[in-house]
Amino acid sequence: MKHGDKIKINCKACNETKKYPVNDLRARESRIAALIGLVILIIGTPIVLILLWDYIWQSGLYGAFGLFLIIGIPGSVYMIINKNDQSRVISFNRS
Repeated sequence: MKHGDKIKINCKACNETKKYPVNDLRARESRIAALIGLVILIIGTPIVLILLWDYIWQSGLYGAFGLFLIIGIPGSVYMIINKNDQSRVISFNRS
């Protein structure tokens, strides 16, 4: 599409179709992606801890390091999901 072209967009709130210039369209961050990342963080951390609790305390110092990594994995997944969503929005709005 060229700059200056107009596209028809149907408003979900008022069910009205209007033409908008391509330059006026902006992307927003996805609430669903943020919600999925938050659910993974909140539910994933306790599940991993419960499953690996015995192994962590039998390993000593290495178990403590493993505990740190286990807690970091769901947090990393959450950050990756949010980072990808932000970069998607930024690249769409830049063009």
